[in-house]
Amino acid sequence: MEEDFENMIRSQLRILKNQMDIIKSYIDSYEEKSAKLRRTITEELITALIGRFERNEKLMSELNDKVDSLNFKFQDNLSKCMRDLREEISESALTKAIAKINEEKEIKVNSSTLDELKDL
Repeated sequence: MEEDFENMIRSQLRILKNQMDIIKSYIDSYEEKSAKLRRTITEELITALIGRFERNEKLMSELNDKVDSLNFKFQDNLSKCMRDLREEISESALTKAIAKINEEKEIKVNSSTLDELKDL
């Protein structure tokens, strides 16, 4: 009976040992899969971040090109408007001067008007 009891205990110990080995194998497998998954997720995140960074760089470059183009157009339009405005002011000043001459039948010119005419 003692021998049967010892055999039963040994059998139970073997079963427990086998179960522990299975559990250990499962844990090892889980840890390995977990590490692979972490690496995969990390690599995918890095790839996604790099892709986003590259897209942002491209967008920034396109926006800079558009800003440069718009700035050039703005400067060109501003220069044209300034030329037109100067012409209008000159024509207006000349018209006023002619009207004044016709009105007074006398020509009076101050130095600032002469300077303006020289600048034109």
